[in-house]
Amino acid sequence: VLVNTIGGPTARPEACLSFNGAGDEPVESYEDCFVECPDIGRTDMLQNLVGKMRFMGMAARVVLHELNHLDGVTMVDRMGLMQRRAFLKKLQKAQKARARAS
Repeated sequence: VLVNTIGGPTARPEACLSFNGAGDEPVESYEDCFVECPDIGRTDMLQNLVGKMRFMGMAARVVLHELNHLDGVTMVDRMGLMQRRAFLKKLQKAQKARARAS
């Protein structure tokens, strides 16, 4: 998968089901991108067919978020040190509250 971003990143609230309970955190990401996917599984004449789509706004942020997951990158990895510490503290507090409620 090839990704070409357009413009610069902007910080907007982002959440992730991998960190359920910690809420939205402002994380930098792009809001305009092209994603190209070569169709490498084909064996006929169209073997090199490439799917190319443009995503804008929230769709771009979601696509890039999920592609980051495929690369082993989470939104926490994209945070600064202080933001990461605060986020993980909030996540730990939410997990303890869920455990008490169970």
